Amino acid sequence: MDLPFSLPALSLLLLLPVLALLLLVLRSAWVLSRRFDSRLLRVQPQPLWDGAATQADPALLAALQHWCQEGAGPANRPWWRPWGATALQRPLAVGLWLDPEARHAATLEAACRSLDGTPRLQALSGAAGLGLRLRVKLNDLCWWRSHQADDPWDCGYLNYSPEHRALLRAFQPRRATLIVFDPLLSVALPELVAVLLEQAPRTQALRLLVQGPMEWEAPLVRACQAAGLPLQVFWPGPTDSQPETFTDPAQLLDDDADYEARARGFAPTVPAGFDETAPGSGPGFAPTQPAEL
Repeated sequence: MDLPFSLPALSLLLLLPVLALLLLVLRSAWVLSRRFDSRLLRVQPQPLWDGAATQADPALLAALQHWCQEGAGPANRPWWRPWGATALQRPLAVGLWLDPEARHAATLEAACRSLDGTPRLQALSGAAGLGLRLRVKLNDLCWWRSHQADDPWDCGYLNYSPEHRALLRAFQPRRATLIVFDPLLSVALPELVAVLLEQAPRTQALRLLVQGPMEWEAPLVRACQAAGLPLQVFWPGPTDSQPETFTDPAQLLDDDADYEARARGFAPTVPAGFDETAPGSGPGFAPTQPAEL
């Protein structure tokens, strides 16, 4: 009796599911083994300056969180295509944080820690904290799952080292990531931003937040214009003032005499239902190690 399939063809059909399962196992092992990139990023901020605010500003904190989350999803793939391209509304966004006296460093640090889930993890007991870590790892494995607002990010301050160029070129975020540029990196800012802008599309949202000084506004504006990227400008101002709205970063290139008098900040409308009293905006400024979720 003739068989509809030859034995080699039948063996190949039986082998394909085994190979697919093996590839999924290898992918899962690779995803679970990824860690916070401590070579490229550090958790510790610069020391707090004298006279700086020690409490996070709720309006600025909400503005930073909203800017990071906007367009960070859905960051998923179809369930039948685990190795395909990731769907992202805004893969890369650049922000300029104009706080030359570092008066609002507490707000910036609170935004990093609230995004990476540190307050949530610290509020849980040992068993509950372990359960949260496991749940986050399982979510990392589910490539078909959409990005959620409470998913932890990787947040850190860029390390400046002899290997930074190679590390930046090879960097592929394991999760949505916020990278903060220290003011001391402003000399190398155009080059560092250019390295990140020239990379191929990413699998996770990446947010670059550049802290002044203000003399590097123009190079950053021009770099973003050349790359076709919008630039969000945050102008916290003195501790006793309210953030103002600044809608056209290209005006930073103007040399008008009333340059200093114009509003130079970014404070987007807080989405309805946004909790400005969420963990991270409480009193005090105590940088912590990141929650390894």
